[in-house]
Amino acid sequence: MKSWSLHIICALLLFMSKTVSAQVNKDAGLWTDYNLTLKYKKKWEFSFAPEIRFNNNVSQLSRVMADVGVEYKPIKVFFAGISYRTSTRVEDDWQDTRERIQFGLGVKHEWRSFTFTLQPRYQASLQQVSSDGDADFETTLRNKLTVKYNIKKKLSASASFELFNNSEPGMELRLENWRWKADIGYDLNKRNSFSVGYMIQKAIYESPQEMDFVFLVSYKTEINLSKKTNKEKENLQPLEK
Repeated sequence: MKSWSLHIICALLLFMSKTVSAQVNKDAGLWTDYNLTLKYKKKWEFSFAPEIRFNNNVSQLSRVMADVGVEYKPIKVFFAGISYRTSTRVEDDWQDTRERIQFGLGVKHEWRSFTFTLQPRYQASLQQVSSDGDADFETTLRNKLTVKYNIKKKLSASASFELFNNSEPGMELRLENWRWKADIGYDLNKRNSFSVGYMIQKAIYESPQEMDFVFLVSYKTEINLSKKTNKEKENLQPLEK
């Protein structure tokens, strides 16, 4: 059953990528990132995530950025977090630096091999000027729904859809961007995993009307700071009488 599910997911991803590429003539992009997550006592997560983005058929450096964040999970199904992002944007012969801060909540529900996650977030740009339509640095409200499917013990597939609504006074939460992602993830071991995926996004009020098509490559390391080593466990064992 799960092998058939994997074949279907891969076929859909291939079909969608070919279809959208045929509809819009847009250079391909590539986003690569590394995520280091430190877990503490099951309720806290601290993360650091540098990222590099390329455009122009993956031949030109576009963005270099880094995220620092903390997440708190008081119960299994609910979490809250805050993150800060800084980025250097490269455009032809010039570059500039942008920043944003983000506050968010999340609700997660597991059902059989599926995991459903809903994340509403508020994002505030720290620049006084406009962020040239880049959804990751605009002041906006973001709502993201993610569905993850565990294909096998170490293999999973996920898809997400996200809406970006303007939060400025008088804009009445106008929808300005949407973003769709799909990826396949594989756990190398208990700490390390990687994923490859594809993303489509659209800025609704940009002119001309174009979509972005981006390949995604991600590597993640998770370290449990409160997990005891085997040697520590042996020291905690009671002495035999």
